[in-house]
Amino acid sequence: MKRPKMPRIVIAAALGSTVLASTAFAAQQTPPAGARMRMQPPATQEEAISRADQHFTRLDTNRDGQVTQAEVEALRQQRAERREARAQKMGKRGGKMAQRMLTRLDTDRNGSVSQAEFRAGATQRFQRIDSNGDGRLDAAETQAMRDKRMSHRGMRGHGGAPTPPTGN
Repeated sequence: MKRPKMPRIVIAAALGSTVLASTAFAAQQTPPAGARMRMQPPATQEEAISRADQHFTRLDTNRDGQVTQAEVEALRQQRAERREARAQKMGKRGGKMAQRMLTRLDTDRNGSVSQAEFRAGATQRFQRIDSNGDGRLDAAETQAMRDKRMSHRGMRGHGGAPTPPTGN
């Protein structure tokens, strides 16, 4: 039994609509030029640990299993050189942030952060966000984290204090 042939116009129309739909989908997924890509928070604690391991590996430049202030500062300096405009915006704040991070994560107070200490910090951050304790972040928990971060940034402002309202 012979199968009927589809008219070429029907096949062309189907292919054309597929191409248009996939192009439209890709356009929705692609951020506009110059837009900063925001990393989504980890969905699970395992993902948080994996990201912490990757970050630790980037910071531990001499691969001795410890992150020191010098390594963090060297990485910060490299980034500053690559992104001079951003480095100017951060000013001295970047060094203070690195010092606070090391102080907070260095639980044994030996002057450096081990991978275990780095992972423990990632675990604590994840558990703070995972308000229902199910080991996964849902949309509400993610939004609450963003709202809290934006609220904190708003209070701090660019100069360290909120800008006073202007009145006429």
